[in-house]
Amino acid sequence: HVIDSLNISKTFLPNTAADFAGGLMEIKSVTFPRKFTLEVGLTSGYRTQATFRDALTYKGGSYDYTSFDDGRRGLPDEVPRNRQLVTSTSGTGLNPAEVDAIGRSFRNVWSYNRTTALPPLGVSLNIGNSRKFGKGHRFGYVASASYEYELFRKTGLSRPRPTINSDGTLSPTSDFKLESGSEEVSLNGFLSASLDVGQDHSFTALTLANRSLSDETTLRQGQNLNLGAFVQDWQLEFLSRSLVFNQLLGDHRNLGGTRLRLRWGLFQSSGERRSPDRRLMVYSEQQGRLEWVGRAGSGERLYSDLTQDDVGANLSLRFPLWPEGWGTIGGWAQQVDRDFLTRRFRASRLPADVEKPFDPDAYAAPGEVIFSPTGI
Repeated sequence: HVIDSLNISKTFLPNTAADFAGGLMEIKSVTFPRKFTLEVGLTSGYRTQATFRDALTYKGGSYDYTSFDDGRRGLPDEVPRNRQLVTSTSGTGLNPAEVDAIGRSFRNVWSYNRTTALPPLGVSLNIGNSRKFGKGHRFGYVASASYEYELFRKTGLSRPRPTINSDGTLSPTSDFKLESGSEEVSLNGFLSASLDVGQDHSFTALTLANRSLSDETTLRQGQNLNLGAFVQDWQLEFLSRSLVFNQLLGDHRNLGGTRLRLRWGLFQSSGERRSPDRRLMVYSEQQGRLEWVGRAGSGERLYSDLTQDDVGANLSLRFPLWPEGWGTIGGWAQQVDRDFLTRRFRASRLPADVEKPFDPDAYAAPGEVIFSPTGI
C-alpha cells in the first residue's frame, strides 16, 4: 500500500545516474490521503509440508524471531582483528596455547535439532492523514509497517555428478537425502510526509526501511559411492539483509512567474548483508560408526559482512523551447562507500601419531564434545 507506480527508464536523462545497466527503476510512493485513514491487517496460513511438522533448527539467539542476533554469533573479543590465527615458531605468529585459547572462546554450538513448525504470521499497519492550513497550504503523511514470520521445511534428493554408461544411461555416484528448515523473518517500515506551499511549491521527505532474515539449517545424508561410505553433513547459517533509505525532494513550478520548473533531491542509504558464524560439519562412516571428518568444510566457521553507504543529490531544470517544446538540463552526484570483511576459522584433527593416546571414540562424539574446552 505504499507504492503508486514503477517506471523503468532505459534512456540516459539529466536527472538520473549514468552508471546503470539495462534500466533504471523509478519508484513513486503513494500521496497522502485527504482524510484520516487507518488499516490493520493480520494474516496466517497453513503449509502442508511444514505447519505442525518437525522442522530442522538449532540453538540460536533469543531475538532471532525479530531478525536480530543477540550477539551470541558475534566474533569473540579474543580473536585478533588484524592477524591470522596461525601458529609460528619464529615469534611472528601465535603460539599453540594462544590459538587454543582463542578456539575455546567461540560459542560451542554445532548440532542441529528439531522443533514443531507453527503457522506463518503476518501483521501490518497503515496510517495516513492530511490537513490544510494557511492559504493554499497542506501537510500530509502516510506511514506503513509490517512484520512477517514463517518457518519453512523442504525435503528432496541429490545425486550429484552421475557417470554416463556406454548405453547412454546415468549411474549415480552419490545418493543423498536433503532436508532444510529455514526461519524467515521480514520487517518493513515506510514513512512519507509532504508539504504543499501553494500550487507551485512542494517538499517531500521519505524514509524506507527493510530487514529480512533467513536462519537456515541444512542437512544432507546418504551414501557417497566415490568414498564408499555413508556421509552426513549439515550447515547452520544466519543470514540477514537490511536497507535504510532517506530522501528529501523539492519541486518548484513557475519560478519567478516564468514557465521554469526546478526539481532537486537529496538522498542517503545504508545497506548491509551479514552472515555471522556460519558453521559446517561433516561425519562419515568409519569402521561401522560415524566420525567427524577433519577437512576443509568441516569444523569450520565463516564470518562475512558486506556494507554499503550511499549519499548523493540530483538537480534538474526544465525550460520552454517553444510553446509545445521543452528542454531539460541537470546533474547527479553520488558517493558510494563499500566494505567487505570475511574471516574463516577451521579446526583440524591431530596427526595420527598424536591421536594414539586419545580415546578412539573421541571423534565419534557430537561437535559440542569434540570442540569443548577439553577437546580443543
